[in-house]
Amino acid sequence: MQENPLYNTTKWQRVRERVYERDDGLCQLCGRPGIDTHHLRYDMGFYNEDILILVCRRCHNIWQGKTPNHINDENELKLVLNRIAEIARALDGLECVYDFSGGVCKWGPRG
Repeated sequence: MQENPLYNTTKWQRVRERVYERDDGLCQLCGRPGIDTHHLRYDMGFYNEDILILVCRRCHNIWQGKTPNHINDENELKLVLNRIAEIARALDGLECVYDFSGGVCKWGPRG
């Protein structure tokens, strides 16, 4: 995925800090310490804290097709996260490019 220049702004850093504090520094999927701020969707605004969650790096990699083996089977989200990883693997070769004018992700060939 192309690097979005909005990630380098002071405004984004403030949003990330608020999400980190709101989520108590914990991954909202597995409960381990979180480090990445993940957009659940892009069509509601890049800086919209309502569609951002804190995740650990391993959970963030689920959206890149990595199987969530680090999550306990008792976690009610595990089936959904496995499906997300399956879909991400099926989309391999495509990438989501953020469209600044429309505020959405557009899929196209990687590269």
